[in-house]
Amino acid sequence: MRGKPLNSRVTTTDRPGIAQAWRLVVLFVLALIALYEFLNSSFFRVQEINVEGCRSLSTALVIQESGIVLGENIWRIDLGRAAAAIEADPWVASAQVARKLPGAITITIQERTPLAAVAYHNVYLVVARDGLVLATVPEVDGLGLPVLQGFAVEPAWVQNELKSQEILNVLDSLAMLDTEWQSYTARIVLGQDGQLQLFTAAGYPVDLGPVDRELPAKFEALAAVWTDLKTQGKAGSVAEINLEASTRPTVRFQPAGGG
Repeated sequence: MRGKPLNSRVTTTDRPGIAQAWRLVVLFVLALIALYEFLNSSFFRVQEINVEGCRSLSTALVIQESGIVLGENIWRIDLGRAAAAIEADPWVASAQVARKLPGAITITIQERTPLAAVAYHNVYLVVARDGLVLATVPEVDGLGLPVLQGFAVEPAWVQNELKSQEILNVLDSLAMLDTEWQSYTARIVLGQDGQLQLFTAAGYPVDLGPVDRELPAKFEALAAVWTDLKTQGKAGSVAEINLEASTRPTVRFQPAGGG
């Protein structure tokens, strides 16, 4: 009896499976093409860009810095690159960029806050708490910022971070004051003897001693003294405050009838 070839049964039974596999491949490719066309359709065009967190910066500037434009495909936007481009602005501490499907982008920023102006040659460096230079200005009138004078400053420019430990210590200590007391501080001067003096908007000095590890405690004590003086109605009659010892602040008042 003649035997039937072995491969004939395999070939016959595999043909439907192969055809089915090819149909699945074609359907998969068509689905990919349809998905690609859908994702690149006008449905996913950027129609709205929202910016949150602006105080000093304008929303228009932040959008321009991001490089995102209305009408571009929302999936082609590199969110990380857009955020990094915004953070290149020294006034921006952090930025986040997110999609809100189908056609909106939300940019959330945290701005740096100018804390002081550091005298530097014939200009002033507007700096944030971390010592980053935000801007240079020829005058400080109208800025409402304390001026730091007498400090050694290495060559500096916008977006450069000051490295002077004395300046950074003063900035950290100054940041401990609330905004009311910060605005009450007119100048902070480092003398050639290494002693630090703060001059208030009222004109009287506050002796702080050297720039050392006790400086934050001295600023904390100063805030408490100012609060007490304000509560007692004596803030306008102060002639001098000595805080060389943070635990023993002394206040000298103007003579009775003095201006």
